[in-house]
This record gives sequence, structure tokens and C-alpha cells, in this order.
Amino acid sequence: MATPNLEWTVMIYFAAPDQALTDVAFGHLDNLQKLGSSDRVHVVGQLDTFTTPTASRFFVKVGGGLDQIDLPVNPNTGAVDDLVDFVKWVKDSGHEAKRYLLVLNGHGNGAEDFPGDESSPFEAVLPQAIALPDFAEKPGVTLELGNAPEALAVASESTGLSAEFVNTAAISASATKMALAIIPDNSPPDALTSRELKEALDQSKDVLGVEKIHIVGMDACLMSMVEIARQISDASALMVASEQTIPTKSWPYREIIEKLEKNPTFEPPELANLIVGEYVAFYEASPDKEQVALSVCDLGKTGELTKAMGDLVKVLQPCLSIKELRLALVKARFSALSFFISDFIDLFDFCSELIGTLEQEPFKASCSEIAALCEEVRKACKAVMQKIRPDVGTGFVAKSAITFPAKSLIAKASGISIYFPLILPIYGELIFSNETQWDEFLKDYMNTFFLHGCQAGSAKSVTSLLNLPLGGNGSNSKGGIEVMKSNAASAPARTPCLVLLKGTSINDKANGITRKLSGLSFLDMTPNPKVNVKDGTKLDIPGEGIKASSGTPLKATPGTQIGVQAPLLEMVVPACTLREVTTGNPPTELSDGTSIVAKSKDSPIIALAEMSVVSPPA
Repeated sequence: MATPNLEWTVMIYFAAPDQALTDVAFGHLDNLQKLGSSDRVHVVGQLDTFTTPTASRFFVKVGGGLDQIDLPVNPNTGAVDDLVDFVKWVKDSGHEAKRYLLVLNGHGNGAEDFPGDESSPFEAVLPQAIALPDFAEKPGVTLELGNAPEALAVASESTGLSAEFVNTAAISASATKMALAIIPDNSPPDALTSRELKEALDQSKDVLGVEKIHIVGMDACLMSMVEIARQISDASALMVASEQTIPTKSWPYREIIEKLEKNPTFEPPELANLIVGEYVAFYEASPDKEQVALSVCDLGKTGELTKAMGDLVKVLQPCLSIKELRLALVKARFSALSFFISDFIDLFDFCSELIGTLEQEPFKASCSEIAALCEEVRKACKAVMQKIRPDVGTGFVAKSAITFPAKSLIAKASGISIYFPLILPIYGELIFSNETQWDEFLKDYMNTFFLHGCQAGSAKSVTSLLNLPLGGNGSNSKGGIEVMKSNAASAPARTPCLVLLKGTSINDKANGITRKLSGLSFLDMTPNPKVNVKDGTKLDIPGEGIKASSGTPLKATPGTQIGVQAPLLEMVVPACTLREVTTGNPPTELSDGTSIVAKSKDSPIIALAEMSVVSPPA
């Protein structure tokens, strides 16, 4: 077969199911046609937008302008066949090249595929009604919604609220389920799951006639995950993606392609590194000063990282049966850097935090008695970190960069994240989880942490699963973990009932206590407590799904997330004991009527025992 004359073909697959992404996509298209392709670099794409009845495919002509065709049948960006058909059109239309960059531009959700029927992705996003919080544009207004995005316009017109505000409220109210797998479409409603992404790229690679697509770019949120990397590693050599969200403005395509056209013989690592550099430079120069991250992952090294993760899982599993190491795992998990979806944590940072935790007291003293296992954990963590190596550019993460690293909240981002701790039914079907047994570890971790002994009235709970006495007088457990008294002198024994995450605010007016939590904490209460929330607060109850409080008490069971699908949760609790387990602070007695405020999308409140959730507050 003759060698193609083109050095690179850049394929951009725009999936814009809402107005914001549509506007940006047209802006990119305008910039690209002004730039033009070159004799050695062709730019082609497909544009499926919120506003047009059908999609179009385009070739950015050499010297500028567009050759554009409207498709006779509206494609589905959430379907495997339609992505493959686009790639086939590229090759059959005279754009065969020595190297290919395929960019998927749209919404992304990492490895967290939405539950339920994938043919109705937007039903999973928007609830049927959104009760606007007190700080809203019109307090007390309820938006009656159907499926997005058409219902947003109706809601805007019927309430008199700005369309922009309605859209923001809808997104905020559904933050835990916003992105809907990968590049969702609204007509027809669909999205690519992680498994379908693998299938589509495997077929696209074969269509192009290459061993692997040279670069797959994810211009979509939260896609730089080890699970995604393994899904596509058979089809792509390099992945350019972000652990963090991608701003609506997306990648600076014109700047990237302009430099590629000046350097058309760039090898794939050079172009991938260029994309990262231009992306970070673009947002550092932006007046919004957004904190963004982008990385290049060498998918040829996925197998090495996967093996190292499998070895780590083998040594973490026995840690769950040892009280000191259970707490060390919890501390490391909640200390590790997380992202917009708090279930996604930086893999390198988690391993680093676990190593560091084992070097701190009281864990260090504990490890002296279980030295062999602790050393195995350290070695396994270091092996994972060695495979990632974001610092030297020779590991799995070949390049990683963030904006404003000196003051960034995501300064610890290494370039690759992992799903921890919540588990989805489909997660075990992904290749990475099968090869490493990470899903089995997560199940054991969740069962140990949330379910073991956490029944109301039981002498056990999280304290017992850590093998710590309930109360006592400052005695030490084996290994040197100090147990602080967590019972009021005359009150019945208290057990941990709620998990509070970093950022949660505490306001005990009676005792003059105001505090913003800096780490994982527990609220210990007497059995069968009652907590008060605002009317309409949603609970995600294991085995029952989402229920909204409406005057009738709801029964929260262990593992219930309180305040889902809302940006803010306000709760009033009875007399209880606050234990900040990751800071070493002594327990704090809180009075009846203490207010708890959490940013639900980042720091949900999780029940560890049965309790009544009542609204409105008394």
C-alpha cells in the first residue's frame, strides 16, 4: 500500500447536546476555517449540535474555508456505529494519513457510567421538579421539569427566571449525575458507555488500518482515569485527557493546529505534549484564571500499571481485617486529592498518602507489630507510583500540567485518577477492574466501612469495626491508637451515626462552637437518632433509591447519602459528639440543635446507622 502524503489527520467529533457547547463548537469551527488545513495536515470533523436538525461533516480546506455536507439522517453520538461511520468517512474522503489524532468533544463522566437505561440519559440528569434554595434568584419557586434540554426553556418562560439561571439550577440540582457517560446526545437521547467507547475505538482503529490510533484526545470532563485508559489501550497509543473538569471553552484548537501545521512531522508524543502545553497556556492567559489540568498517558504502559495495581489490591485486602490498617486506609482515602466527582481520586496521591499515613503516629507504632504487612503495603504503593512517574516523563503519565501550580487547589494532581470508593453495578464489567480485582476490594472496603456492625442500638459500628472501645477513659488499643471518650456523662452510649467530610461546617450556638471541618469526621449519637432537614431534601437510600423528605419521617439506613442532587445541605442534629478522626483533635461535645451545613455535591453526609430524617425542622 502506498504511503499517504499527509503527515497528520486531525479528526474532531463534536457532540454538543446543549446551547453552551453548541455555541463553543461553532466558534471553534469559525476559527478553524479561518486558519485552514495545510498540504500535510488535514482537519476534519463532525458537528452534532443542540440547535440544528441534523449533523454535518466538514473538511477545513487548505488555505481556509469549509467543505461541508449535511447528513441525510441525524446521527447519534452515543452510538458505536455512528462514531465508526464518521472515521470511515474520513478515510474514504481522501484524508488518509501517516498519523491520526481523534478528539472526542462533549460531556464526560469518567468511568462512572450512569445507572439505568442508557437510551434515556437526560432522564437521569434532571429531576421532575427542582425546589430552588433560599439563596436562589426567586426563593420558594419550584421548577417543573421534564427531560433536558427542551424543558429548560419551558421552565424559564413559566417562572420568569432567566434561562441561564434555570440551566444553572438544573445542573446544580443534579450534580451527582450530570455528565452521563461520554459524549451524550439529546436527539436521540443516548451516550457512549465506557464499554461502548472501547468497542467504537477498536473498530475505528481497524477502519484506519493502523495498529493503534496514534492519539485519542478526550476534550470532555474527568476522563483521565486508569479505568478509561485500560478500556482504550488496545486501540490507542496515547491518551490526552483531564482528571479535572474541562471548561466549556474546551481545547484551544486553533493554537494547537497552527503549531502542528508549522511542525507537521511531529511524532505523536510531541503533538500530545504540545496539546497539554497549549491548553494550560490558554487558561493561564484567560481572565477567568480557571484551575485546569491535562495529561498525556502512554497507553503502551497500561499493562504494567494494571499489574502493579493488582499487586496493591492483594496487600490491601488483608488490611481490612486489621483495625489499625482499616483506619489508615480511611485516612489516606479521604486525604487524597479528589475532583468534581468526589469518588474520583488521584491514584498517585492516594498511594503517597497511604505511605505517609503509615509513617505517622499512631499508625507507625501499630506497624511495628505488623511490620511485614505494612512493608508490603509501602512497597506495593511505591510500585504503583513508580509506574505512573508523572515527574520524569518516562512512566505511564508521560506529561502532566496544571494552571497556576504554586497556588492551585489541585496542585497534587499527577495526571491519572481512579474510582474510589463507591461502586456501580457495571464497574466490575470494565477490563481494569477484572484484571486488578479493584472492584472486589471496593466492595469489601464499603462493606467493612459502612455496613459491618452499623446497626442502630448495636454495641458495634464504625468504632467497633476499627476495634476501638465505645467510650472509655483515654485507654489505648493494641498498636497505640488512643480512644477518646465520646459519651456525655449521663447519656446512653453513643455510636458513630454520620460521616462528615472535609469542608462541612458546624455551628453550635449554645456552646459557641463554629468550625469548618478539615478532614473526615464522625458524629456519635445515641441509638435511633432524629435529624431535621429542609423540606424536599433528597436521600439516596441503599436498595430503595432516591426519596424526598416531605413532612413524613424517612428512615435512613447505613450507607444512605443525605442531601443528594442539591448544591447545599442543611441539617439540625441532636446532642452528639464530634470526632475528627483524621486530625487528631479531641472529641467535641455538641448541643441539641447544632446546625450542620455541607456542600452536598462535594461533601455528602453519609449515615452509618439507622435514623429518622424529618422535615421541616422543628
